[in-house]
Amino acid sequence: MADVQSEWSQREQDLLRRIEEDILRYLAYSQKSRLLGRALSVISLFCSVVAPVTVISSASNLTSIGMSNSGMAAASVILTVLLGLIEGLRRIFGYEQRWVSSMTSAIALKSERDRYLDDRIGKEIGSEEWKQAFLHLREGVDAIVARETSEFFRNVLSAPKSRDGDKTQ
Repeated sequence: MADVQSEWSQREQDLLRRIEEDILRYLAYSQKSRLLGRALSVISLFCSVVAPVTVISSASNLTSIGMSNSGMAAASVILTVLLGLIEGLRRIFGYEQRWVSSMTSAIALKSERDRYLDDRIGKEIGSEEWKQAFLHLREGVDAIVARETSEFFRNVLSAPKSRDGDKTQ
């Protein structure tokens, strides 16, 4: 009986370790996605404001900032291309969606883990009640990870369609 309990205990420790690693991974994804999304949004905003100014300045012979007309024209092209690239990256990688889904998954995993830890109090490792709680935890964790992974790939694969204005998926 002690061998069975130690095996169940080891499985529990492995699953709890995996949950902790998943939580940390989702929090890291969330932070990275939030920072990249916000940085690209700010750069996009800057390019959106400055690009038209450079176009008008190059066409109107406004050299008040010390750039030649050809320099202004080159700056407007560079800013416009940069704006297009940034918007493409934002749509393809869906940083805002990734931020939200990663944070939601981390919170759901924490909740599932904490519910299990509360539920197993007073239950002997390897008992039928304990096994039921353990299997419920495993199913819940697998469902959360599968849902987040599915959502990630659905967003990545649907990004090019939404860019072309095609609403069908």
